[in-house]
Amino acid sequence: MSGQLTKTGIVNAAAALLGSSQRITDIQGENKLAICARAFWSLSIRALLADHPWNFGIERALLNAGPAPAWGYERTFALPADCVRLLPSRIIDGREFYYDGEVEGKSILSDAKAPLAIRYISVATIDNVQAWPATFAKAATYVLADDMAEDLTGASGLSEKQSQKADYWIKRAKRVDGLESQRGNRGPVTRRSRWLQSMRGPFNPHAD
Repeated sequence: MSGQLTKTGIVNAAAALLGSSQRITDIQGENKLAICARAFWSLSIRALLADHPWNFGIERALLNAGPAPAWGYERTFALPADCVRLLPSRIIDGREFYYDGEVEGKSILSDAKAPLAIRYISVATIDNVQAWPATFAKAATYVLADDMAEDLTGASGLSEKQSQKADYWIKRAKRVDGLESQRGNRGPVTRRSRWLQSMRGPFNPHAD
């Protein structure tokens, strides 16, 4: 994918990974690829966003307190409408942004005082592909291809070789994202593939 990132370009690249000759000029089109892409785009990208604390998707908010729950905690704090995933609190610049509580439904239940400082992944980045780092876009292309495969081609997902490349790019995207954060507490990089854990030896994503 060269030049400016677009949803159309990512969808077409995903189709190419599946060996499909179909292409779109507009994701709102009516050919099979456009219809399939619309069906899977939000679900596929949302799941990838929720899988890691991507720097480009992080937002911060101060939440006001709502009514107390029926029991157990003194306050509820409604999560932002665009929250895909709530991130752990932490100490930043010597200030403690930690609270004891839990998420139920679309709210945080806690005894913490308002306003409650939180960090979260925003759903707004699902369609804002121009804000995506190149490695995330590459990983997203493979994820979308894998999810569209059966509906678009009748096959059950990516081939084994393509799945290895997908896991490589997901892992690489997370590594690059972690390096940009300048912090060492990002946690382990997880793998998406159900079979990759059994593979042995190094993998070269550029191999034929």
